[in-house]
Amino acid sequence: MVTDILRRGSELLIGGTYGIFRSADGGATWTGSSTGLPPSGTVQFLEVGNALYALRSTSDTRLYRSMDNGHTWQLEESMPYCFAMVHYGDRLYAARIDGLWAHEAMTLGVPAEQEDDLVRVYPNPTAADVIIERPDRIPAPYRLLDTHGRVLYDGQLVLERTPLQLALLAAGVYLLQVLSGDRWGQVRIVVQ
Repeated sequence: MVTDILRRGSELLIGGTYGIFRSADGGATWTGSSTGLPPSGTVQFLEVGNALYALRSTSDTRLYRSMDNGHTWQLEESMPYCFAMVHYGDRLYAARIDGLWAHEAMTLGVPAEQEDDLVRVYPNPTAADVIIERPDRIPAPYRLLDTHGRVLYDGQLVLERTPLQLALLAAGVYLLQVLSGDRWGQVRIVVQ
């Protein structure tokens, strides 16, 4: 039984009683993606910045984290049975059978310098718009996240240089992620 589905870039992930599976072709074919996860009951996914969490429940619940787009998973914590999970502020909250549980979420700590060779952004800092440049000139999905990991914009980069309008955003720090293969290139953007 499938208990959750998530789109990450151009891939779909499903989770359920037989584990976690991914599809890169719109669901025509699926491959296992449960390295580090035991088989169990329900799965609930949650994205927090560049981290992906899976809450797996049977008679108890285990929280797993993936930093490689869901290919491998590491156990974060075990707890009594949980019903639901949400990210708020800098914490993950879960409704448990015996009350509310909170866990420090992985932050979006990205250094100030240009972080990745997959994507360049300029001018940065900016007061208005930026240009996203992809050296390999291959179309790629992108997303812009705030410091809480919420996706503000997402779309497809189809040109070598793509403008992105940021003038309506509040001043602050944002994270641009561009998918290349199975990893997200990242750049911190400062809006003044």
